[in-house]
Amino acid sequence: VERAPEARAAARAFALRTQEVRHEYAAVAWDIFDTVLETAQRYEEEGVEPRFVAQIGRDEANEEAKAVAAAKSEVHETLYMHSAAILLAHTQRRLTTTALAQYILDTSGHSDAARVLMLSGHGGVDYVRDLALHGFRRLLGHHFVDFVRPRHLYRLPSGISPDQVAAEGAQLYGRGFTIGH
Repeated sequence: VERAPEARAAARAFALRTQEVRHEYAAVAWDIFDTVLETAQRYEEEGVEPRFVAQIGRDEANEEAKAVAAAKSEVHETLYMHSAAILLAHTQRRLTTTALAQYILDTSGHSDAARVLMLSGHGGVDYVRDLALHGFRRLLGHHFVDFVRPRHLYRLPSGISPDQVAAEGAQLYGRGFTIGH
C-alpha cells in the first residue's frame, strides 16, 4: 500500500510517454504530407513532365520512407527502453524472494514479526516453500528457523564427493535450476 504512489507515478509516466509517441507518429505523418505537397508544387512550378514526376517521386518517397522508418525505429526503441526500465524496476522491487516473504507477513497480518518458524512436512523439493524460505532467511537472518530443513538448500557436509553432489542435484526437478547451489 505504501508503494502505491510509486506504482501510480510509474503508470502515469508510461501513459504520458505513450501519448508522446502517438504525437511523434502524427508529427512524422504531417511532415510526410507537407513534403509531398511541397514537392508537387515545386514540380508544377518547374514544369517537370508528369512521366518524370513518377520516377522522381519514387526516389524521394524512398528517401522519405527511410527517414520515417528511422524515426519510427527511434520512437519504438525509446518506448521499449522506457517499458523495459519500468518492468525492471517492478521486478527488482516486487519479484524477489525477500518481497515474497514480506508479502506473506503482510497478508497474514504479521508485518512487524521479528521471528518466524517455518514447519515443513518434508525436506524434499517444494519450490514455493523453498523460495519463501530463502526470502525469510534474507529478511530475518538468524531470526528465521526452518524445520525440517530442505537439504538441497543448505551446504552439503564436507565429506561428500562431487559425484554425490551431482547425483543429489540430478534428483531435483529441473536439476535445481531455480535454487542452484
